Amino acid sequence: MNYLLIFIGGGLGSLVRFVLTDWFKSNQHLLTGTLVSNIISCAILAICAAKIQSSSNQDMIQYLLMIGFCGGFSTFSTFTMELFQCLEQKQWQTTIAYIGISIISCLLVFSVCYVLAKKL
Repeated sequence: MNYLLIFIGGGLGSLVRFVLTDWFKSNQHLLTGTLVSNIISCAILAICAAKIQSSSNQDMIQYLLMIGFCGGFSTFSTFTMELFQCLEQKQWQTTIAYIGISIISCLLVFSVCYVLAKKL
């Protein structure tokens, strides 16, 4: 059953990420789709991590949302590929900004969402 939950969550997460990044690409914001996907995924993961111990649906939260959906929705490999493409095109400022914004915003969003979810 856990494998099925991961499969369903991963498929849904990947589909939502595809739609989101496709929308940003069509609006000429190539890197933004991956950044937004990773930030939203960090928020979902933080809330789930904060709530999982007090939930009666631990398997559903862990396998469907945390491993499945967040695993399919967030994307370190695409982030890395986009960074590599920026480096190939010698877009040094974009590369540095993308790394900094991604790491800081994801850590900040995770931290805030985790703390808030623990309090609620």
